[in-house]
Amino acid sequence: MPSASISSDSATTPSWYGELAPPHFVHRHLGVDADTCQGMLQTLGLESAQDLVDEIVPGHLKRRSKLDLPAPCTEEEALAELWEIADRNVRTRCWIGQGFYGSHLPPVLLRNLLENPGWYTQYTPYQAEISQGRLELLFAFQTLITELTGLPVANASLLDEASAVGEGVSLAFGQLRRRRRTVVADCALHPQSLAVLRTRTEALGITLLVQDAFSAELPQDDLCAVVVQTPDTFGRLRDGLAALADSAHAAGALVVAAVDPLAQCLLHTPASWGADIAVGVTQRFGLPVGFGG
Repeated sequence: MPSASISSDSATTPSWYGELAPPHFVHRHLGVDADTCQGMLQTLGLESAQDLVDEIVPGHLKRRSKLDLPAPCTEEEALAELWEIADRNVRTRCWIGQGFYGSHLPPVLLRNLLENPGWYTQYTPYQAEISQGRLELLFAFQTLITELTGLPVANASLLDEASAVGEGVSLAFGQLRRRRRTVVADCALHPQSLAVLRTRTEALGITLLVQDAFSAELPQDDLCAVVVQTPDTFGRLRDGLAALADSAHAAGALVVAAVDPLAQCLLHTPASWGADIAVGVTQRFGLPVGFGG
C-alpha cells in the first residue's frame, strides 16, 4: 500500500516541518525539565523543591509526625476491604419520604450513560467541541422536563428541590417587577422547602404566609406568588389545583408548583391546571439517596 513519511535527516526534511514542530514544542507541552527547575530555584535563592515548599507552607501547618498509613495494597484488596466495611451498615426501610425515595437504576443506563466517559468530560460545557455528550444530555433533559410540565422553557438545572422552590419564588418576584411582596406557601410543602423559602423571602424583603392555600383566603392587593406541592409532603394528590391557580391569577399573582417529575408521567401537567412555574428534583429518576436516605 502507498505510504508517506518524513525523514528526520535535515537534508530531506521539508522546510516547513520546523515551523509545524519547532524544537521547543515537546517541552512546551510536557512541562519543564530538571535543568529548568533548577534554574528557577536558583533564581529564587533556593536549592531544592523541598526548600520551596518550606518557604510557602508555614511551619505551624505542617504535620509533626508521619501519617499512620497501612501497607500498600492492590486495587482488588482495597475494594474487598471497602466492601467488608460497607457490609457492616444496617439496612433498614426508609419512611422519611418528603421528596426522598428509593429508586432503581437499570444496568443498561448505568453502563451506557453513567459509566460511559463519552457523555461527560472534566471541561465546562462552554467548550462545545469537547462537550458534545454533556450538551446532548442537557438538551434531552430540558426536552423531557418541558414535556412533563407542559411549560415552554426549562433550565438545566438547579440543585435540590428546596433551592428550586426558592428560585421559583425569586423568579416570580422579579417577573412582577418586585412590586408585590407577599407570598403564600401551602402548609403541606416539604419542610425543607419551607425552611429555604423562609430564608429566601426574608433576604428579599418578602412577607411569607404559610397556610392552607386551598381553604384560606388569598391576599388580593400585594400577592406575588402562591406555592403549592403536588403530591404534597403527606403523599396526597390535592383537589382544587385549577381553582387555586385561578384565584391566584385573579389576584395578579403567579403560581409556583413543586411537583414529583416521576409522578408527572401519569398526572396532568402543571401548565394544564394553571401553574406558571414548576420545580422539582430528578432524584426520582434513578439516583440513589446517600446512606440509604
